[in-house]
Amino acid sequence: MPDKDSRPELQIAHVLFVDIVGYSKLPMDHQHDQIGLLQQLTSSTSEFLRAKSREQLISLPTGDGLALVFFGSAEAPANCAIELAQKLASHPELRLRMGLHTGPVYPLADINANRNVSGGGINIAQRVMDCGDAGHIIVSAALASVLREVSSWTSSLHDLGEVPVKHGVRVHIFNLLRDGVGNPAMPDVVSRQQQIDRAKSTRRKIPSQYRIGFGIGAATVVLLLIASGFFIAKWNKRIIAGARPNSYLSTSPKSPRVSSRPSVAVLGFKNLSGKPDAAWISPSLAQMLGTELSAGEKLLIVPSEQVDHCKIDLALSDLRSLAPETLARVRNNMGSDFVVLGSFLEMGGKVRIDLSLQDAAKGETLATISESGPADKLPDMASHIGDRLREKLKISGPSALDSANARAAQSSSFTATRFYSEGLEKLHSFDTAGARDLFQRAIAEDSNYAMAHAALAEAWRSLGYGSRSADEAKRAFDLSSNLPRENRMVIEAQFRNSVHDNAKEAEIYKSLFTFYPDSLDYGLSLAKSQYYLGKWQDANATLDSLQLLKPPDGDNPRIDHVRSAVALFSGDTQKALALAERVELRATQTGARRLAAESLNIQCYLQGSVGDYSKALAACDKARAIYSEISDLAGEAKIWGQIASLAARRGDNTAGREANQRQISLLRKMGADGGLSYAMTVAGGLSTDSGDYPRALKEYREALNSYQKAGEQQGISSSFGNLGYVYGLQGNLPEAIKNDEAAIAIKHQTSSKAELDLWLVNLANALLSKGDLQGAAKQLDEGFDVNQQTQSKRVLLYLHSCRSKLLLAQGSLDESRREAELALKSSQDLHDEIASQQSQLLLAQLNIESGHPQSAADAARKSLSYFESTKDQTNQIESRAILIQALLGSPLSAAKPELTSLAKAPAESPNASARWSANIQIARARAALGDKKSALDSLAGVVAASKLAGFQPTRLEAQLASAELVAAGGNKSSARAQLEQIAQQADALGLKLLSGKARSALSN
Repeated sequence: MPDKDSRPELQIAHVLFVDIVGYSKLPMDHQHDQIGLLQQLTSSTSEFLRAKSREQLISLPTGDGLALVFFGSAEAPANCAIELAQKLASHPELRLRMGLHTGPVYPLADINANRNVSGGGINIAQRVMDCGDAGHIIVSAALASVLREVSSWTSSLHDLGEVPVKHGVRVHIFNLLRDGVGNPAMPDVVSRQQQIDRAKSTRRKIPSQYRIGFGIGAATVVLLLIASGFFIAKWNKRIIAGARPNSYLSTSPKSPRVSSRPSVAVLGFKNLSGKPDAAWISPSLAQMLGTELSAGEKLLIVPSEQVDHCKIDLALSDLRSLAPETLARVRNNMGSDFVVLGSFLEMGGKVRIDLSLQDAAKGETLATISESGPADKLPDMASHIGDRLREKLKISGPSALDSANARAAQSSSFTATRFYSEGLEKLHSFDTAGARDLFQRAIAEDSNYAMAHAALAEAWRSLGYGSRSADEAKRAFDLSSNLPRENRMVIEAQFRNSVHDNAKEAEIYKSLFTFYPDSLDYGLSLAKSQYYLGKWQDANATLDSLQLLKPPDGDNPRIDHVRSAVALFSGDTQKALALAERVELRATQTGARRLAAESLNIQCYLQGSVGDYSKALAACDKARAIYSEISDLAGEAKIWGQIASLAARRGDNTAGREANQRQISLLRKMGADGGLSYAMTVAGGLSTDSGDYPRALKEYREALNSYQKAGEQQGISSSFGNLGYVYGLQGNLPEAIKNDEAAIAIKHQTSSKAELDLWLVNLANALLSKGDLQGAAKQLDEGFDVNQQTQSKRVLLYLHSCRSKLLLAQGSLDESRREAELALKSSQDLHDEIASQQSQLLLAQLNIESGHPQSAADAARKSLSYFESTKDQTNQIESRAILIQALLGSPLSAAKPELTSLAKAPAESPNASARWSANIQIARARAALGDKKSALDSLAGVVAASKLAGFQPTRLEAQLASAELVAAGGNKSSARAQLEQIAQQADALGLKLLSGKARSALSN
């Protein structure tokens, strides 16, 4: 099975959680009676009956109540709660409180194989319920936002604000009062929280806060990355951005604002000399000047990454000064109080620098400064300029120690510093490969340059070389002991992230935010680390504190970009989407084009996850256009990956292929081997789905080569597993087994459990096709053990299906049926119709072997009809084969017309096993219809092909069918010899079902 299916899809559920108030204090017999009464009343509501009849309901006992998980209408839990509350009028002894929520869940099977769910949707519903007292019907903001779109619900929902619940999570809740039911009193939890909030507001004190920005360090934070689906790349350096919440989205206090040091952005310097070989002076001078101004920590220097992105967002060319309206746009985009920019002229090895200091808030030029000197004395010139700028800003100069500490982060090699500065400019301008080369040149000049190693780690990571990135992050960390505290801590955070020590990374960012509490960047990094660890309340509290920063930092849309991720991962999809839409609006208003594209990217994912593909594609198209405008090839490639994923979910292989090819083209242009590896894996999956196995193998091999080039062991393992899967479909068992074993060996070497269960079941299927039942059983046993740790519901489905086939081959029909039914239930829980139909076919096969051909025929017809509608050729062939087999077990007179049609043409499919199995049944049908010569010829072809490929069970099945025809033709002695040989060989392989059929034929 391709690795793209190794993870179940999230489903949006609408949950009603019900609790009996005071249940634990009741005598046991009264508890039993009240639970029984609650279940009786609930199951008699019209909404319960409607949803159950449509299979849109999972009902769960909770000990002291119950939970109803509705799939479909968002009004279902509210209608059910109202009707249940009305029924309580006749049962005053039953005191209930209810909580309603909409959110994502994973459908799954519990230990008893009953339908169940897990995830934020069910967890938040319980926490919402916990906010109420007897009689309350409490509704989450996520569900309320949906219900309020319907006018009949608007006046019934009463805003109670936010309250903390279990594990420190805060939920925004509403009180539902309708049709004379509900409790209008303020819940005790809400009353207590309001008292606490009022007390805090009277005694809150805000300390002075400081920060520093420098080179790569202050910009080393996390990007919300959406590649195929939605996930957080915690190790991405680029800064997340977002938008300030309003109405129910707002969680931050409105005052007081936090004071901050003056912030300065060094925008760069126009090259008046016209010499391309002098272009290095601008980034180098900007980097040196930023370092100089940071000394003493009395000024806040905007990180160079933000400066470069602002220039791209606002399409700022190299200007010597900015007009007032442009200064205002720069300030809103970066939060800078002052900007420094100007020009330089290089002639004969000497440089003249002319710069302006401008007040971004007032739109005024405060000073102009000139400096001249030899080009190789640029650091000294930057120092002199820094002194004069501090004088103009009325900031005292740093101490000698402060100056020494600031310069400790720089290289003693002027050439290394130059390459490093140029590399940062390219990195921030989306030329990652060019940046990598420059960082390597910087390190060649100064191998102990810690900041260059850290920057190279980021470049390698962006290009998909995770192992090389981790190596460079470790090297930077090892060299950082003599750096200033801030640089040292940022580099360690990067290193901890590279080795997946997320808890330690969060601790470091917490310390950084404590030392520099006015740092928007460190606050965002801390919040992202917190929600990545599942600490949603802590993350929101950190974001609340950031909104106390002085404008425009406190109003920065990036804050809500992170808040939207917190909302999504805590289960509030509606809030996440509303925030993403608000981020787009605010980003567009401030000219932050890249941020707008990121928010549209999130919207694309969220709309796609709820099945609204038209809105998802519209968001993706807008994001792609923006990325293209700003020449962000990585962002544009990411969007094409999103579009490919959406197309695959819709079953549109053509559109998926086109989008995937566009993504591949961009990634190749960038030299992003890691991203290319993943895109080629997606391409291989698309080719596999369409039955183009040679192309799939070529694409999976290319993915393997890219992963090997990058040294990514997990990707290498996945590529081997995918190759093994396709080789198995193609009928090349030796290659299938070799590649599956390679994938498993890498997993064992790296002690990684992710996907190990998938490759184990792939190998089990290959061994089963070979006839090595003992080997297949061993792999399945390990696969089930590993799956207990991975908890992959998708792979669990594959494991049950494979074990069912193994047990069927062994003749254990009852045990095989149990596994097939578990596979069917898993497929239904995953809402996977293809897997569900495949499981139905497996059960149909068992019905044939158990003597129930009619029910098997009915199931096979339904599956055949479904696969014809989806144009799934391989599954059509398998459905057709099982239908023929079922019809052959029925009276020929009734089945003849249908058999004639089904046996008209031989099966043609690139899937070798499906083709051979179908042609065995077609041959039997032709023989039953009187065409024994054609049947024997066809069976001889299957025997020869399957024997050559090593598919022993298939070969023996074809030989059995041939021997039965020989016997029916009157050649008893030849048939008996063949049947005895088949029985012996089947017994030796443990194929008890087949050997039993052969012996039954002998006895007849």
